[in-house]
Amino acid sequence: ESNQKLEAIFDISLSKLGEYQDRLTNELNYII
Repeated sequence: ESNQKLEAIFDISLSKLGEYQDRLTNELNYII
């Protein structure tokens, strides 16, 4: 049960990291 919670948190973290990476890339492209 706790394993599923960890996986859920990990999935959320990964998706947020992906969003952040996309935003960062967009800003970098804008600067360049």
